[in-house]
Amino acid sequence: LPTGQSNVVNLIALTPGMTGNANVGGSTGAYHGQQTKGQFHGKRGSHIKYDGMRIDNYAGSGDSPGYLFSTQTVEGTSVETGGAGADSGAPNVGINMIPKEGGNTFRFGITGLYTNKSLQSDNLSDALVARGLTSVPELDRMYDAGFTIGGPISRDKVWFFASIRRWGTKNKASGL
Repeated sequence: LPTGQSNVVNLIALTPGMTGNANVGGSTGAYHGQQTKGQFHGKRGSHIKYDGMRIDNYAGSGDSPGYLFSTQTVEGTSVETGGAGADSGAPNVGINMIPKEGGNTFRFGITGLYTNKSLQSDNLSDALVARGLTSVPELDRMYDAGFTIGGPISRDKVWFFASIRRWGTKNKASGL
């Protein structure tokens, strides 16, 4: 997947035969586009790697990822769905994120997204109010902003790459 589609959750929608829960408004517990679970043709066991190093829930601690990566640092993503080699280690799907690097040309990138409750609807009906529900879960705000820069320090010898990212989500539970 090219830059801009490096979010692992997008693989669920873009890979034929792959299914899972997309993170909508932070509702699934995934960490801003960092999905740790997925199925390929109904079979579980996907592994996520960053530059060949496994980063997905290596400690077996429930739904949280083993390593929180910055999507700002991902140049592309490769997906291995069948015919895995002996070095794969994934019983099902192998996902490897390829990191961005510096080079002989200065490059930079700026990304950002923001949403709040004004862009969200609700399903609070009269029937739900009659059953005692006073409000529904609400997204207060969600944001993700980042900046990357890379280039040469010494042409053809030494390069640099740097990234900064600020992100967060604030939700309100129903009835509070």
